[in-house]
Amino acid sequence: PSGLFAYHFNVSGNNHIAASADAASHSYGDATVDEPMTLGAWIFPLSVSDNTILAKYDAATAEEWKWQIAPTTGALRLELYDASVDASEIGDSDQSTSQGGDNPRTVPANRWSFVCTVYDGAESDPRVRHYINGTQNGDGLTTETGAYVAMENTVTPLLIAASELTTAPAELFHGYIAFPFVAGVNLTAEQVALV
Repeated sequence: PSGLFAYHFNVSGNNHIAASADAASHSYGDATVDEPMTLGAWIFPLSVSDNTILAKYDAATAEEWKWQIAPTTGALRLELYDASVDASEIGDSDQSTSQGGDNPRTVPANRWSFVCTVYDGAESDPRVRHYINGTQNGDGLTTETGAYVAMENTVTPLLIAASELTTAPAELFHGYIAFPFVAGVNLTAEQVALV
């Protein structure tokens, strides 16, 4: 898929989610290879643990990808899931000491931040680059669990502010999300700075 798919949605407090119908334009793998993708949003988290920003991730065998603030660390995380072999490729932002000012290494609570994550779609040595307020965070290295090959195009809807919709929404975003977007491109650092 290519192009920019933007959604004007604003979480107004806790436990509000949105879901769109499944669309091929939100899937970036075909079980054989992955394609590049960029995710972005303005966020104002009230806490920095286990908050899903965007996801195509539901109960077993319907997972594709999940973009969130990682549990306990406050780091941005993109998890790519290969359902056929039960394996993941996970990219976390740098969790070391804050840089301070408008460029924290972890997502700060109780303030607006522009966050963006870019997955290059590479089969070998894939990179997941995270940006907080336009500054790249970390080296983009990923951790593989199992024998990850590629995401699969499932029937899971695109979820804003939660993952898993079949039984009950999970990993809810607690705070506010404005102008989330999904793009089927591998944005450069210069392009992210212009967004």
